[in-house]
Amino acid sequence: MMTMTMMFLGPLSAQETERIPAKGYALFSKEGTFQPYGFTRHAVGEHDILIRTMYCGICHSDIHQVHSDWKEETYPIVPGHEIVGEVVRVGKAVTKFRVGDIAEVGCMVNSCRHCAYCEEGEERYCLDGRVLTYADKDIYHDGEMT
Repeated sequence: MMTMTMMFLGPLSAQETERIPAKGYALFSKEGTFQPYGFTRHAVGEHDILIRTMYCGICHSDIHQVHSDWKEETYPIVPGHEIVGEVVRVGKAVTKFRVGDIAEVGCMVNSCRHCAYCEEGEERYCLDGRVLTYADKDIYHDGEMT
């Protein structure tokens, strides 16, 4: 099964308008079991890369999250972070990746890039726009769920 993952590398503006089809395994309720799930991701922006997921870790924190152990979640939810894959598309402003490179995605996919933490390279503590890999509102893409 091929899953596509977006990784965001800076301020966003549209480069493409077509949504990206994706597949994953989702839970549709906290009592549920993982089921195949087709969904779409937003189009690749000029500062984005699109990767073909080759490997994805599911850890204990993902299991707690999908079962709403920490807070009530929004379903369906496709967990997983620690993603590794091949870059299949790059936005026109991307300079650090090329098609064919291997890229990884941790527990975050975006940050504001301008708060004190971001300027110090500590994006995980971002005060103004941290976006988590899944089950988070993506404030840079109309609040759609990651």
